[in-house]
Amino acid sequence: NQLSGTIPTQLGSLTNLTDLYLSYNQLSGAIPTQLGNLTSLTGLSLNNNQLTGSIPAELGSLTKLQYLFLNGNQLTGEFPTSITNLTQLTIFTFDCKLTSSNASVIAFINNLVPGWQSNVCALVTISGKAGVASATLSYTDVTPKTAIADANGDYTFTVPYYWSGPVTPSKTGYTFSPASKTYTHILSNETQNYTATAAIRYTISGKAGTGGATLRYTDVTLKTATADASGNYSFTVPYDWSGTVTPSKAGYIFTPVNKTYTHVLANQTQNYIAKTSVTFYSNAAQDGWVLESSETSNAGGTMNSALTTFHLGDDNLKKQYLSVLSFTTSTLPDTAVITAVTLKIQQQSVTGGATFNMFLGLLIDIFKGPFGTSALQTTDFQSAAHKSAVGFTAPAVGGWYTFNINTLQAYINKAATGSGLTQFRLHFKLDDNN
Repeated sequence: NQLSGTIPTQLGSLTNLTDLYLSYNQLSGAIPTQLGNLTSLTGLSLNNNQLTGSIPAELGSLTKLQYLFLNGNQLTGEFPTSITNLTQLTIFTFDCKLTSSNASVIAFINNLVPGWQSNVCALVTISGKAGVASATLSYTDVTPKTAIADANGDYTFTVPYYWSGPVTPSKTGYTFSPASKTYTHILSNETQNYTATAAIRYTISGKAGTGGATLRYTDVTLKTATADASGNYSFTVPYDWSGTVTPSKAGYIFTPVNKTYTHVLANQTQNYIAKTSVTFYSNAAQDGWVLESSETSNAGGTMNSALTTFHLGDDNLKKQYLSVLSFTTSTLPDTAVITAVTLKIQQQSVTGGATFNMFLGLLIDIFKGPFGTSALQTTDFQSAAHKSAVGFTAPAVGGWYTFNINTLQAYINKAATGSGLTQFRLHFKLDDNN
């Protein structure tokens, strides 16, 4: 109800009334002395109104009264000594502005509300874990109130000493256990934990960029999801979840580095690009050089795959050397996206003063698979290439020349293509130096 105004004095005529409940209205003014005529009353509830003044001594005539609720008003002054006549009283609530200097009254109230003189104006704390961040805990202290759990799901609030009432946790998309907690006449701090279960969950999924990547996130506690062999991942989060998902795998760099979600209300998809640097060394048994059959034949004549070095340039008869380097790249998954390719070769010796600039730079050919077979052949000299790159270079560092050949990245053979073999054919752009 929403009753307002003063309490009618005519209620004092209802002498057979056994229970009068007027709590949680907007009644104002003083408590009528005529209520002392209701000697059949066993319960009187006037709490949570706007009553003022003092407790009338006439209430001492209600000797059958078992409960008396006066809290949540603006009553002041001392308790009437007649209050000690209420020997059947078992529950008595009131506000801390009410006092007494009478020993009999103090003893009587202490028996009902232990320690009321020192504690009734004090606050006690109710705290614990709500089970999920931002949960709302609803309770009534004179008026309806709420407390909000923090990012860790922890909550805390205070209520008056001897407070009674239920506390109910809630959050859209969640159920709680227990559904609520009822307190009765709190005399000290209380702790209550709840378990929150997501009634609605949404899926976050996508491609991690590499198989076996770990995606870390927090859902009350730290959790992880692992991408499958194809790099696909999937996990669920609660309704309205907020947090950051971070992919990781040893030796990889991810783009984006992480993804932050705010108040998830639908399924989400996020793909990542995983980058790593892989080094391959050429296969000595398949490496070697092929020498042109004559200065102008443009065909292979002799070859050597037994040496630990390869030749570039021309011989004293102006016949050109071409060399083939073979790399087993089958460990690259077919889903890998190659973003950069670098070839490094080390200079062993120089004969005749040849330089890269003298021969107009290095031509690096690639074939999608081997030029002929995986083993070196003289016909590798003239086999057509799928793609070529011109490599000019800065001075060698530590004897190593480095060539960036990103234009050839599409022809690097992966696990299921070209038997996972990548061959480069190296020769100078100018066939000889005459």
